[in-house]
Amino acid sequence: MKRVIIILCLLVSLFLVGCQSTNNNNNSLLNYVLMEDDTYCVMGISDLAGRKKIIIPATYNGKSVTKIRDSAFFNAYLLENIVIPASVTSIGSFVFEDCTSLTNINVSDNNRNYKSIDGNLYSKDGTELIQYAIGKQDKGFTIPESVISIGSSAFEDCTSLTNIVIPASVTSIGSSAFEGCTSLTNIVIPNGVTSIEYSAFQWCTSLTNIVIPESVTDIGDYSFFGCTSLTNIVIPDSVTCINAYAFYDCTSLTSIVIPESVTSIGYSSFSGCTSLTSIVIPESVTSIGSNAFYGCTSLTSIVIPESVTSIGHYAFFSCISLTSITIPSSVTSIGESAFAYCESLTSIIIPNSVKFMDDYVFKNCSLSIVIYCEAASQPSGWSDYWNVDNNKVIWGYSK
Repeated sequence: MKRVIIILCLLVSLFLVGCQSTNNNNNSLLNYVLMEDDTYCVMGISDLAGRKKIIIPATYNGKSVTKIRDSAFFNAYLLENIVIPASVTSIGSFVFEDCTSLTNINVSDNNRNYKSIDGNLYSKDGTELIQYAIGKQDKGFTIPESVISIGSSAFEDCTSLTNIVIPASVTSIGSSAFEGCTSLTNIVIPNGVTSIEYSAFQWCTSLTNIVIPESVTDIGDYSFFGCTSLTNIVIPDSVTCINAYAFYDCTSLTSIVIPESVTSIGYSSFSGCTSLTSIVIPESVTSIGSNAFYGCTSLTSIVIPESVTSIGHYAFFSCISLTSITIPSSVTSIGESAFAYCESLTSIIIPNSVKFMDDYVFKNCSLSIVIYCEAASQPSGWSDYWNVDNNKVIWGYSK
């Protein structure tokens, strides 16, 4: 996701320090701020237009330049080449975000913290790939076997790569690492990676298949958000949590099996999966988050296991093909609009265990829907607007 707050802060900072810009040949557009350690930080560039090459100096006003701040060159869309001196000891996050023409990051051989290999930025020891030069037009890339960590946003918005080989040495993939890699068709995550971080593969719209290894325990927020070509994914038994928006708008995903290791299905985790026809929820799951299956318009039936105690707001909202659903006697709470606009749902049984029912739960369902309630009368914890459409209700139902 784009760091809007960071960008706004950067723009303010550039305005405040603009009077400190140097006027020498290579750096007339660079902005600096003097830090507490009496060295300079590169804050950014005043004018992006026509700037294809930047040479960061080792000194400014007689003092060392040691840092490049977060998002310093954000959206420098014409930048092709940057030279980083030996003096720089710290490079912030998202420094080259949206530098879509960048083909070469050149780090001085004498720099103690960083190095460049084939125009890409690495830690000095080669264990972290910090930034791939996303303006390269190569179709394939093999990450060196020395790498154990792929940095946040390392490949973000690299639209040319169709294939990336991740070596077995990698154990960490940072947030947004492959976000917006719109030509990437497949990728294998090596065994050893324990979590798929926030937005790691978001908007990889050509990704059709991905293998998640048994080492992964957590699928982070927005991990596969908007992967509209993803047709198949196998979630291993090691995963315990599917977080918010994990598979949001994966419109080609037709089925998915959630392993018995998973205990919670997060907010909007499968929302907008319009081709999803079936899903198996295991006995290990205790809660179905709000909006979890919102707008899954092809989902026809679902069985909620006895382990589930709560169904969140809008959990099955607008599942217009849903004809049957079984709510177990373990459920005590059903959130607002949980089954609203389920136009094909003609009957449902509400067990006596449900003590809380929020507003509009069955709003705009089938006109012929019959709601069978095991309770003899409306429980005190149910909203007066739970059945706002005055659907037919049979109280004291017994199977």
